[in-house]
Amino acid sequence: MAQYHIVYGQQRLMTVSIFLAAIAKRAKQLDSGSKLAGGIKGDYLVNRHGE
Repeated sequence: MAQYHIVYGQQRLMTVSIFLAAIAKRAKQLDSGSKLAGGIKGDYLVNRHGE
């Protein structure tokens, strides 16, 4: 049973990672000067709250 939870958690993490990568890619394509695109460093979304 514990192995099922580990595999399920890894699948969820991979799904979220793919989803965030797609958002980052689309934001870069739409407007490289936007606030969202400006918060993307490499493949990471940077929290720019308060700036």
